[in-house]
Amino acid sequence: MRILLILINVALLIAIVFVVFFWEPQFKEAPLPGTHDARLGGDVPAAGAVDAPPRKGESP
Repeated sequence: MRILLILINVALLIAIVFVVFFWEPQFKEAPLPGTHDARLGGDVPAAGAVDAPPRKGESP
């Protein structure tokens, strides 16, 4: 039982060291200017949202 706890602690320390020193998160790229994605503020539209009529107060 004691050996199992030691192995769990060693694995936890290795995981912490990996996250602190080697983790490189993938940052979301900015949308290209002038594209549909950029006009929406970077959000991907839901299915059918492209053909939907504009809401009240929105410019087409």
